[in-house]
Parts: sequence; C-alpha cells; structure tokens
Amino acid sequence: MPIFTNTSAIWGTLIFLGLIAVYIYKRRSRNILVSSLMFFSKSRSTAEGGQKLHKLQTPLLFFIELLIFLFIILAIADPMSLHRGQLIPVSIILDDSVSMTAGGENSPYKLSLKYLENNIFSQSLYRITLILVGNKPKQIGRRDMNPYEADNVLMNWKCESNTSNLMEAVAQELELGEDDSIVIVLTDHLEEKKNHSERIKWVSFGKPLDNFAITGANRSSNGKTDRCFFEFTNFSSKDKEIHAEIIDETNNQLLEQVTGVISANSSRRTIVKVRDQKAVLKAVIKSDDIDYDNEVVLLPIKKEKLKVSLKFENKQLSDIVKKAVLATELAQLTSEKPQVIISDKKIKGDENLLTELVIHNATESYFFNKMIASDKEHMLTADLPLENALWAVDKDLKKSGKTLLAEGDLPLLSLDDNSELWSTLTLNYSFSKSNLHQTSFWPVFFYNLMEWTLQRQEGPSSNNFRSGSRIEVGVDNKTSSLFLQRETGTSDKNEKTEGIVKNKKALFISGRPGIYSIFNEDKTKNYKVSVNLCSYEESDLSKAKSSEKLPEIITNENMVHFESVKWWFILIAFALLILHQWLISNRRSGYAF
Repeated sequence: MPIFTNTSAIWGTLIFLGLIAVYIYKRRSRNILVSSLMFFSKSRSTAEGGQKLHKLQTPLLFFIELLIFLFIILAIADPMSLHRGQLIPVSIILDDSVSMTAGGENSPYKLSLKYLENNIFSQSLYRITLILVGNKPKQIGRRDMNPYEADNVLMNWKCESNTSNLMEAVAQELELGEDDSIVIVLTDHLEEKKNHSERIKWVSFGKPLDNFAITGANRSSNGKTDRCFFEFTNFSSKDKEIHAEIIDETNNQLLEQVTGVISANSSRRTIVKVRDQKAVLKAVIKSDDIDYDNEVVLLPIKKEKLKVSLKFENKQLSDIVKKAVLATELAQLTSEKPQVIISDKKIKGDENLLTELVIHNATESYFFNKMIASDKEHMLTADLPLENALWAVDKDLKKSGKTLLAEGDLPLLSLDDNSELWSTLTLNYSFSKSNLHQTSFWPVFFYNLMEWTLQRQEGPSSNNFRSGSRIEVGVDNKTSSLFLQRETGTSDKNEKTEGIVKNKKALFISGRPGIYSIFNEDKTKNYKVSVNLCSYEESDLSKAKSSEKLPEIITNENMVHFESVKWWFILIAFALLILHQWLISNRRSGYAF
C-alpha cells in the first residue's frame, strides 16, 4: 500500500462539492405529448424565478467523474511505494525493567504494545528486529521478522528486570544495523542525552507516580540468632503513612508491624532478631498499589562449616594455623573427608577436597621488610592488610600458577587452580624466622581463605540474591549442567534455564523476584534461593515521563526505499476520462411522440 507525502492535497477533495452541486441543479428532461410537431415549438412552461432545485441525480457519468477527480487528487498527493518490495529495517528496543508495569492498564508496557500494534505491526512496510534490554541487550526471535512473527515473539517481553541499559542497546544497533535502519526505543522515561540522529525514535509512555518500596533486605548470623535488616522508602513528594508487616512464614508468626508516617523521599530502617535460624522471613507492604516492589523473602543463610584437616610435622606451626582457622568461625577440624587441607608439603587428596594450602618452609631463608605487591581483584588478597612485617622466604622457590602476592619477581603466595580436582595455594613462608603470624595479615588471610573456599563448595554461594546479580553454584566433578527454575512469582510461565558448568561452577543471572530451585538432570541435587528486587532505580517513578509528541517513523533518510507511483494514478484517471467521453458521444438522442 502506498504512502502519501503531500498531505495538503486533501484540500482538493473540496472539488467534489462543486460536482455534486452541478448534479443537484441540473435540469431534467421531460416527456411532452403533442398531436403534431408543428405544435412543439408552441409549448410553454409556467415562468419560475431562479434555478429549480432537484433531487441529486446519480447516473454512471457522475461516479466516473468522481473517480477521475479522486485519482487526480491522489496523484497530486505524491504517492510513494516500496521499491520492488524492499522493506524498511526497524530495530525495536524494548525496556524490560519492572517499572514499565506501573500504572495497570495505562502502564508504559500496555501503551507500548498498543503503539506497536497501531504503528508497526499493522503495516507491511517493515522488517523487524526485537531487542529486549534488561541488564544486557538480548535479541529475541530472528532478525528481520515480518509483523506476524514479531507479534508472536513479543510475548517474551515481560518487564521483570531490575534495570535496563538502553543506551548500550542503542549504540549496539547503530553499529550492527544497516546504515538506514530505524531504531525505536520504547521506555517510560525521556532520553537523558539528546541525540542528533534521525534514525533514533525515542518513545516514552511514563507517568510520575507515588510509590512505597522495600529497597533493602539483608540477613546475617549473630551467634545463635539471625539479624534481619529491612529498608522501607517513600518515593513521593509528600509525607505518607505506611503499613507493613514482617512475618515468620515457617512458624506463621507476625514478628513486627511497621506503621507511621515516612517523610517525602525518605526511608525507615528496621532490624529484627530471629531465634529460629531455619525460619523463612517475609516483609510485605500493604499500603501501596504498585506491587512489584512490595515484598521480599529471606531464606535461612548458609550455616555449614568447612571441614579442615591440618597435617604438619612441626607442632608449633600446626598450633599457630589451628588457632587462626578456628578464629574464623567458618571451619571445623576433622580428618574425615576434608574440604580444606593445610600442610607443609603436598599430599594426595580425594574428591571432596576443594582447597589445599601448602606452607613452604625454606631451608635457607631470604629476609626482607618492605611493602609487597598484591592482586587487588582476587578475593584472597583484595583486603589483606600489607604491613611492614618481617618476611622469611625461600628465594629459590619456583613460580607455579598465578601469583597473588610477590616481592619483585619472587612469588610469596601463588594459586595453581586445577579445575579437574582442587586448587593448590603455596605460601612462601618460614614461620620460625618471621613475625608475619603476629600481625593482622595472618587472621585476615585465613578468614579470606575460608570464605573463598565456602563459595567454591557445592551449592549456591548464598541463599538470598538481588535481581540482576550473579548466582554462582558449586558442583562436583560428575555434574555437567544445572537448571534454574522459578517456583513463585508473578509469571504464569516458569521457564527452565540451563547453566553450563565450567571450573566446577555453574553461573546464572538472577532475574525477576521469587523463589527459585536449582537442580541437576536427575534432581538428586536441589537447592533453593530467593531473589528480591530492592532497587532504588526501578522503585523511584518520579522521573517517569511521556513523549510530548510521537516521532514520525518515515523520514527523508528512509525515502531511498520508496519510488513514486503517481503515474499509475494519472494513467487510471486518463483511462476513466476516455471512458467518460465515449459514454457521452454514444449517448442515445431523445425521441418525439
């Protein structure tokens, strides 16, 4: 179907009024009965003043004349059609953040669907690519889909992410897309930085709304009790009253009610101590209509201690290490199926072993007392206090694996990460000639060692996550894949996501809030994790705005896909004109009786 670029030609339809007027005032023929032709000229009619108005006469000629004028007007409107069926490439960037669902039937999500239906899918001008943007841009469906395909794929747009990196997606499409492709962004806020490209069409359907939200939730162990922290925030320009509850779901018990007035753009923090450390806690706001950020669930934190075995020939060194390990409160000493072995020489472990720490004692020590270099990105050494301690090390120790601590080219702490079995750490240290174990370095190092190993054991690194964060799950050597599936939440369809195992870990990105199960193929391993939104960015709706005017999709840059077809309209009008003249010339003459 052609498009018309000269819309002012519509004024030409006023000529139809003149044509209709001609046929309204046109005189009609009459039958006159006379006895002889000699009396025909004597026929007289009663004199009447002005034109006589008749009922509109609509013979075939009238409709042909209407069509002639119509096609001439359409030709003046400069009709354009796609050149040889060449479709316009359109990339549609969909904001997948949860704030798109705020507002019910008038939410930006619902209005965006209507916009696509009325302006894109209802026309056969485009080949469509859909880009879903949450934490990372993700193409859904294939590139260059027809409107029917794109409409079916659009059901994957559910708006359940904790953020949306729209500008990254726009830059990616401008780089990967065709030079004349159109990029349409559907979101709930205006463009932060105005672009100068006509190819980008920023369409916003947002509206500022007042909102209460749970913006923080955390659970930690404090000996025999758990400490649970909750933050309630009023994203509004005025003070509002809150009504929220903190519930022990396991024992069906109300732990605390949160009531009162929270000032505009302010927060209230609540701490609850829980004796039942296996209880599942839930916090719910009951005084707010926007429900996607009104609930959080905190599962019990992981309490299992690491099994550590000490194997030293030197009792003094064994006692020093034992004291540091037990001080972390993350480990228990055992000789049965240890997960961590600390010794002064390499030994043979089994399939349960995760970490081996070898403290290498030099026969001839090299001494120094100065600052050393460390790997600031690795968990083992990121927060180590590097004091000016007296180091006594083996100068001839060969480098093995990745160096985490070093003095020049001399390795002090190295990591040999054998993904098939376990990781071996080598600490270059002569304890009898050094005071390193008497500094703050020593307890912090062993705490980091236990914490790092805990994250590498089987199961998720934690039981509670924020939306968009990484869920790392440790596995044994026999597990090749794990699956993540949501059990609770707002979605009707809980898809199963597969995580490929690499280096004895499976990685998932937490999505929409809810309770998830993580399991292997035969479900012999099954873990539960909770994902909560807790996002200032998605709960603050005060900056949501709508576009003042919807942008035009077809611009001058896209006209290369079109060619003028006005000559077809002119030819049709000319053919109708010939038919009109033929009908007039062959019209039957009148009869006299």
